[in-house]
Amino acid sequence: MINILYAQENDLFFRGWSINPDTIIKLFGLLVLSLLAFSSANAAFEIIYTPSNTTNLQEFPVIVLAQNNDKGNNNYSMHSYLFRGSKCYSGMREANMVNFSIDGKSYRIIRQTIIPDIAEQGGYKVMVKVKNTESKSWNSLSKEIDVTIPKQAVCEERPVEINNCTGFANEKTVYESSSLKAAKLVPLFFMLACSVFCIGILFWKTE
Repeated sequence: MINILYAQENDLFFRGWSINPDTIIKLFGLLVLSLLAFSSANAAFEIIYTPSNTTNLQEFPVIVLAQNNDKGNNNYSMHSYLFRGSKCYSGMREANMVNFSIDGKSYRIIRQTIIPDIAEQGGYKVMVKVKNTESKSWNSLSKEIDVTIPKQAVCEERPVEINNCTGFANEKTVYESSSLKAAKLVPLFFMLACSVFCIGILFWKTE
């Protein structure tokens, strides 16, 4: 999901620390310039919110402030993803690519979402790539985030054979019916009967 929020002149919108991540607060616009991490003569960009931790396969927001310092309208492209090292852990790197425009001497707030898909929990980074559509080079912004994998439910079986859920073995009690037990005793009775019969023949021949 991608939701582009408009920022009006002299107003800044950002997420408050003690409220829902989807809630945007408006502050006095002069604070904008002091919050921008990347800036140039033509544009400025800043990640103004992404959570410090999240859970695997749980969607989380990335909110970016983009400012156009030119007098005229400019078009931009932006995408974001989760990474560690050189590998992406949220699907295709450009899966949530969005194109948007900003009027001269104005700014916009862009909201994107990322769904982590990891095999090992720990520290990762949120990467945001943004550029003017007429430019070949991308500007990079990043923030650290911890991703955890939920613990699986504890299995309710006693240990004996390795189990993927608990790391212990499963020992299950097996109950046999009377008929099954009797069937297992048939060969034993047959062998005993044969033995008695053979002994009887031996005694009969000796008489």
